[in-house]
Amino acid sequence: MSKKELRRDMAKLRNSLSDKEIETLSSRILDNLLKLDEFNSKSELLCFANIRSEVSTRAIMCSYFDVGKKIAAPKVIGDEMEFFYLDNIDDLYIDNQSKFKIPEPSEKHKCLPGINSVIMMPGLVFDKSGHRIGYGGGYYDKYLTLHDSVVKIAIAYDFQVIEKIDEEIIEDTDISPDYIVTDKQIIKL
Repeated sequence: MSKKELRRDMAKLRNSLSDKEIETLSSRILDNLLKLDEFNSKSELLCFANIRSEVSTRAIMCSYFDVGKKIAAPKVIGDEMEFFYLDNIDDLYIDNQSKFKIPEPSEKHKCLPGINSVIMMPGLVFDKSGHRIGYGGGYYDKYLTLHDSVVKIAIAYDFQVIEKIDEEIIEDTDISPDYIVTDKQIIKL
């Protein structure tokens, strides 16, 4: 199966979830994240704002805000992605000039992540070896090449994790997560 077909099929499956299913599965993912020392012990969370049928990240962000930790969200600037701190969860907005119409932060306080940071990685398909197929822009791969000391946690619904992604469609530039956390399991890589 080609990367395009795999993306299409998984997006279709994910888009078939009801709002209630997204809420329930996202809550279970947060429960599993809270069992993970690498998530709890860090002082800074870099987290995307979900759209459409992605895992809901609002409760994940709130879990960090509730204990006084820092949160940063991504903003695409040209061909690059940078993270900027949020003062509160409602600091995210959709810029009409934005390429992807994803809620983004203002560019007030740039985040410079390090060993006390954890990043939530989105994606469409993952395999049990840690390979990831995202949306095709390579933004996370480029960003994580520059910031490789952060703990990388992919969050996904359990059905998004397949046994093996065909090696022919895996690219050398793809960055793998350290963990995949789903509604049913935590996979340490």
